[in-house]
Amino acid sequence: MNKKFGIKEVVATGIGTAIFVALTEIQIPIGFIPNTSLQPRAAFLAFFAAVFGPVVGGIIGLLGHALGDALFYGSVWWSWVFPDALFGV
Repeated sequence: MNKKFGIKEVVATGIGTAIFVALTEIQIPIGFIPNTSLQPRAAFLAFFAAVFGPVVGGIIGLLGHALGDALFYGSVWWSWVFPDALFGV
């Protein structure tokens, strides 16, 4: 099937990336495992990838993680960004 990347996918990518970046700061600590937390943004990424497809999921994972790192942590950790993009795919 040849599915084109249309306006719906562009809008979903933009909105998804913005929400993913906003969810970067939300972390739920796991008390019994030190320095470990659950991140709702992973579930959000999986949902958007399932609904809009692997291209949208990959772009959201790549851009969302890179922008979230840059905004909240000051630098981009590419060793974590690429796996998140792959997770989105």
